[in-house]
Amino acid sequence: MSQIPATAILLTFLGTASFLIQQGDTRILMDPGDFLTNRFTREKAESLKGIDLILVTHTDFDHINRLAFIPDARSIPVFGPCSIKDALPGYHCFTDKEYVIGDIKITKFRSIHGIRHDVIHTGFIIDMGSKLLYNMGDGYRLEEVVKAGPDFLFLTLSGMEANIENGLKNVDILQPKTVIPMHWETLFRCDGKPRKFEKKLKEQFPSIKCIIPPYDKTIVLQ
Repeated sequence: MSQIPATAILLTFLGTASFLIQQGDTRILMDPGDFLTNRFTREKAESLKGIDLILVTHTDFDHINRLAFIPDARSIPVFGPCSIKDALPGYHCFTDKEYVIGDIKITKFRSIHGIRHDVIHTGFIIDMGSKLLYNMGDGYRLEEVVKAGPDFLFLTLSGMEANIENGLKNVDILQPKTVIPMHWETLFRCDGKPRKFEKKLKEQFPSIKCIIPPYDKTIVLQ
């Protein structure tokens, strides 16, 4: 990967809804947790070094249960909803509307987790200059108006209310150029398999691409 330009966006899928995003020297980790897959192991978390920012959409354990094993995690900024301050004592938590790291700007937007209305949940708009990334987290429905047309949409396929049908509704609203499915191996409504989603996406939105992320392999978002 030595020929890749510094402005390129590198993506590594760690499991469940956890991704490592890198652009140049900046490394951002999203939702560092795992549940049924056990792909994002403790050993994998311990090997993650040089993380500059951690994004947390909500504090369900399968989105944060690898955080404690990340080297120097308590010195890394954690950006997310207001609930992270109570859930993650001793960590450097930031809960404002926006967070800027280098040339990357991250903005929160409200989305609904599901029937558990006690869950304080947020999505992220990640503006990386050349590309715009949206992360819906476990959200199955938007709670505020968000500008359509991101380059990449991270979309959960299985959860309390999240499934392929609701995922396609969000695609219709947001009109991304590319969808990256995630969170398909859970206890809830496990109809959300990525190949099934990919087929339905192609049928309904033939111009929108789908990238099913390979586990623990780095790809370039183009």
